[in-house]
Amino acid sequence: MKLFIGDTIQKLRKIKGLTQEQVANALGITTAAVSKWETNNTYPDISLLSPLARLLGTSVDNILNFKEKLSEEEIDNLLIEANKEFEKSNVIKAMKYCENLLYEYPSDNLLKFHIATVYMMYMGVSLDETILSEQHLKCIELFEECSKSKDNELRIASLHILSNLYIMDNELDKAENVANQLPCLDFDARMIQADILYQKGLYNQSVELEQKCLYQELRDATLNLYSLAKTAFNTNENTKAIKLLDILLQLEETTYINKSLGINAPAILFKIEILMSMNKAEQALQVLEKVLLYAQNSFSENSHIECNIFDKLELENNISIQKQSIKNLVELLENSLTLETLKQEKNYNMIVKELLKISKME
Repeated sequence: MKLFIGDTIQKLRKIKGLTQEQVANALGITTAAVSKWETNNTYPDISLLSPLARLLGTSVDNILNFKEKLSEEEIDNLLIEANKEFEKSNVIKAMKYCENLLYEYPSDNLLKFHIATVYMMYMGVSLDETILSEQHLKCIELFEECSKSKDNELRIASLHILSNLYIMDNELDKAENVANQLPCLDFDARMIQADILYQKGLYNQSVELEQKCLYQELRDATLNLYSLAKTAFNTNENTKAIKLLDILLQLEETTYINKSLGINAPAILFKIEILMSMNKAEQALQVLEKVLLYAQNSFSENSHIECNIFDKLELENNISIQKQSIKNLVELLENSLTLETLKQEKNYNMIVKELLKISKME
């Protein structure tokens, strides 16, 4: 990792009103050596760092530009490059970039959480089983580290995600252990805080907190609906399972959650697979036709959110994530072994082709 500390030394020297020659004389070195530091051609000897810091009225950490933790905004800016590479399906390059960030900030749990979230969001971009497995395992490893954080909010969020990842991997004992660490509250204290803010007349802050609670509760509701649908299917209640999935998908569309998270590819695939198990190929195709219509409308020039109920949360209408979710759906459909009959349908191939085209639009 290359350090660029010359600008820092030069800036602090000028603030102190010192010349390069004065710094050199104070440290017993040549003026040329100070000049090389400031142009990033060489670094100060380690034995000179403390005297240099005292001379410039700062700390060694400041000279070395050492930061133990990053702000959320700094993390978002750093991960722009990773998102770009993932979107171009350069998974290895994207992960290498993220690993370098983790090497540079090894104790920053917030950075680990954001990188793990990015890994999870772009899971399935690569069809290479080795790369996919490495991405999945690294994602779990980072969330596991975050689950030990002293930041309670970060710890609980990590435990929530880990429980779902363990269930996906059929690591049920681990999932149960994680679930037992989660707080089981009958109320959300933030709702009380939001009411207090409202009573104080701090309406903007009250609305923001209410929206955070609602957003999380809606996310939880969709997970619960999906779990209920799986149970219904496994107990041969197919009609009930489809109804639950319909409610899930309608909820995401009505509240515009899918604008920031993308379409729920697993739920859509599950509904289609259930319909095919009931020999309802025509209805399965109708599900895909509806997805195609949604995708076409979402990326049209006239696309906009008519009523954004989460306007205070700065949730983006994330086009790249929406496109990736469509691509993920196509890959899930193509890899499904229960849809061979559906794949013989002419309309199926036309819809899949159009969805792929949309997912690759610039």
